[in-house]
Amino acid sequence: MNRYCTHQRFLVIIFALGLTLLLNTVALAQGPTLDPTQWQNTATGMQASPFGFVAGLGMSVNVNSWPALYLRGGAADGGWGKLAGPTGIELGQIQIPGASTISRQSQSVDWAHNELTFSLGGSGQLKLWVSRLTPAVLVQSTASTLRLLTGNVSGSTFDGTTVFARSAGPSYPRYVAYSSGGTVQVRTLSSTALNLPALDGNWLLLWYGNNSHFVDTKVPLTYSGWDFDGAGGPPHTDAYQADAPVLVRLENRPTSIRQAPAGGVELTFSAGAGYVSLLPLLGRDHPPAATTESWAQGLPADVRQKAQWWASRLCDYPLTAAESYSYAPATDTAIITEQFTFLPTCTGGTSLAPVPPMLAIASDVIGVTFSGPVVDGNLPTEFGPTRGLENTTAYTWQISGLAAYANGVRRTGAGQPPAELTAELETQVQALVGSGHFIPWVFIDHVPVGISRGALYWANPGDVIYLLVETADALSAGPQKTALVNYIRSERNAYPPEDQYDLPFDVGTRRQGFTYYGSGWDWAWAPEQQPEAHLSEVPLFNFYALARYHTLTGDALPAGLLDKAKTVLDRDMREQDWATAYWFLGHEKHRVAVIGANRYFAGLVGVIRLAQTAGDTSTEQLGRALLAKAAVLRLGLAHYPRYLYAAGLVNLPPEPDWQVRHTDGQWHGYIFNYNWQGANDDARQVVVLNQHEVYLTDHSGYMRGRWNDTEFSYLTSPYLVAYRDMT
Repeated sequence: MNRYCTHQRFLVIIFALGLTLLLNTVALAQGPTLDPTQWQNTATGMQASPFGFVAGLGMSVNVNSWPALYLRGGAADGGWGKLAGPTGIELGQIQIPGASTISRQSQSVDWAHNELTFSLGGSGQLKLWVSRLTPAVLVQSTASTLRLLTGNVSGSTFDGTTVFARSAGPSYPRYVAYSSGGTVQVRTLSSTALNLPALDGNWLLLWYGNNSHFVDTKVPLTYSGWDFDGAGGPPHTDAYQADAPVLVRLENRPTSIRQAPAGGVELTFSAGAGYVSLLPLLGRDHPPAATTESWAQGLPADVRQKAQWWASRLCDYPLTAAESYSYAPATDTAIITEQFTFLPTCTGGTSLAPVPPMLAIASDVIGVTFSGPVVDGNLPTEFGPTRGLENTTAYTWQISGLAAYANGVRRTGAGQPPAELTAELETQVQALVGSGHFIPWVFIDHVPVGISRGALYWANPGDVIYLLVETADALSAGPQKTALVNYIRSERNAYPPEDQYDLPFDVGTRRQGFTYYGSGWDWAWAPEQQPEAHLSEVPLFNFYALARYHTLTGDALPAGLLDKAKTVLDRDMREQDWATAYWFLGHEKHRVAVIGANRYFAGLVGVIRLAQTAGDTSTEQLGRALLAKAAVLRLGLAHYPRYLYAAGLVNLPPEPDWQVRHTDGQWHGYIFNYNWQGANDDARQVVVLNQHEVYLTDHSGYMRGRWNDTEFSYLTSPYLVAYRDMT
């Protein structure tokens, strides 16, 4: 038997023995103060991105000049007669006629919103709110004329067989609906001003109909393959000309509306515009333009009712959210309190205290109890349903029964594994112990064509300790287990996971099996070449590994270990998005969202156990409450694809093997799905999650670039996302 062993063989043996990942207990000392208020109020993720985007629930806004509104979704010609996307949908700018210049003066952010102030030279100012609490954006101006959805926009057109790029230029909403005297009226817009009567509820509904300038599809665009440039995407015939009705809720009644000279619409007011809310009424759902064109004959009852419902709930714009956490040990119940402030923008409305969209998804499958009745706004966003509690500024939600995950210990039972498996495991352990420290493993699966396609394993000492403890749990008491425990001790002491996160590649024994070392490493796999493959800081997961380690060895916890765990927890909680409980762009803790969520959950378990052993009840109970949020996140991610189907955002082709047909003839090796007929057949997982997007794919190797970047940042191995950590 070769003395060099690989962790793959360990894992195969351990899984064959039927051992399941469960949880354990640990110890430590008191540490830094954990202050949720600081986490929430000091978050910077809602600041404008380097590209100038601020991302709300329903719209993203480019704030480099006049605020320009974008919707998520959209499709375009990707070449080869295929569709590419999502591309984003440009709706146009918010402008004030007569103001010659605009500059962004300030932005004030927390974990749930951005309040921006623009200077208009000598013409006053414009204020804008973009929020993670509501799908609406809010603007305030004292100007007597306001232009919406104006300026040049790009897009696409569809002639029934082919999608064509549309040159940037003005686009004009064709219709407006409003209620006056108890009757909803639909009018066709033109360049001639339409005088408006007294409005019921001061709302307008704008849509494009046959004037639409953008295309969409409900067939999945993101799965394994070259979906970023369309080669593996759906054919053009799966597209349709789309529409996106926008509800405009006004503080002050406009006197007239017309199509603006440079696109969009122009509203005039007898005094100032005041507060104006803009809401994509159907959320992420973009109906066919042929359907909305028929609304010219009369607004459908369901659309009318939705417009009136939302017009009432936009009078109190949710401004800030504060979350507090508690835990009731007697009932094993985590209690989260949500408290909101609202900005009154009109009178006579009904306030809606929002439920985080990820919680709304998870609450359908986990036992979440709310302190009051939850209403559904029937407005699906990119991030989940829009739900809330009416006429309140605060509510609680709670989950019970998670102690089993935080307190559970492994039970291997009295079963007798096959003798050959036990013998093989013991042989591999002996080889491992005799080989000393191993360097990380670079798995290459594109040799001899190239060496940049593959994956990096076991560069984090926390991963090494965790896997070795898993192995030790599978061994019976005796000399071999003692030798392995001592080996684990030496690894833990030489490369402390609480301090180190990226093992050197020039110290230790090389691993076998499709592994690569040499000059190519410098340009293909070094941290400066593939930073996505390397950690940049100690992950919270390492404290789960350490908790398992101290349970296995019985070693006393080093002084300061809990302090370090709390410091990492404090860091990780500071840039989380209220809406998703995941991190803002640039602050994510793993390159794949579902894996990051798994490891975050495990890391919280580690903190809980360390605090429990150290007698730090405050940290333990805070950790247990945060574990409830982490469970909601992970369940929300797991059920996100099903949410898309339930919300009507996915419509599959009739052939079960449609994905294979779409990718037929492409050179790249796909993960084929020959029977994709519904949500339960969808193998995709949430790979990218941030304030800008939720990106689904089945392929663990493709990663998106930054917002409005249509390329992937690197290409690695084609394995199902959900199983990347089990390889």
